Amino acid sequence: MAEDPGKREAHVSIFGCQLTLDTNEYRFNGEGDGMTQQLVLQTVCLGADASDDLHRVEVEAANAQGKLTTVQLVALRSSILTTVSLAGFAITPPVSFRLKSGSGPVHISGHHFISQENSEEEEEENNTSPIKKPSKHQTSQGILLPSPKKLKFEDDSEDESEEEEKAGEDEENQRRLVKASSKTSGLTKKVKEKVKTPSLPKPPPSLSDIKDRLKSMSDKGHPLPKTEQKFENFLKSSFKLEDKKAANELWAFTQSLKGDK
Repeated sequence: MAEDPGKREAHVSIFGCQLTLDTNEYRFNGEGDGMTQQLVLQTVCLGADASDDLHRVEVEAANAQGKLTTVQLVALRSSILTTVSLAGFAITPPVSFRLKSGSGPVHISGHHFISQENSEEEEEENNTSPIKKPSKHQTSQGILLPSPKKLKFEDDSEDESEEEEKAGEDEENQRRLVKASSKTSGLTKKVKEKVKTPSLPKPPPSLSDIKDRLKSMSDKGHPLPKTEQKFENFLKSSFKLEDKKAANELWAFTQSLKGDK
């Protein structure tokens, strides 16, 4: 049996959490019972003071069969990839996030969607109105149709008063139906706009930025490719650099770093 949309209200709130070396796990249980909930993730990014280590984040939640399942969510590194857009990745609470490697901080952000039943006071208000046979009836699509004509067994004045009272009840019911429908449509439109908004591509680093990163890696003792061909492949995969001339200049720069040592 379909759920009555007039008895539910939709709410949207911002979600965010942080994973660090000291707090490497965060659990989100959602709200109480009687609610339909979804946690929609948008971005995962490294903090400004994160180390140049590999940061792996995994998520644990129930699958379609209700069994807990753990999957890797992202793998980030400050010198290569600092931010990942999840484009509206939806999970049903409860959800656990864990930092499996790296010291953080790693920031996770998104939205919490809740569809909640109306309060008992509102339902009681609807139930206190007197029960009377309506002069109009609704189809399954909610369109009001005129009911069959009544035979007049009473005087005209009593019939007119009763018809006016019933018409007022029908108008009130129709207003509630339109109000509930507009709330549901508004939430659906917001969800589609947020989920379909594409993330802008990150611009490639400049030559001076790449030199700074290479020098930082050399100072920290990170190994760099020993041959020029492997070094060019490293520049293509790590910095999206295709310029042969710039690659030669960076290769000469890394060799000078070895000479300084």
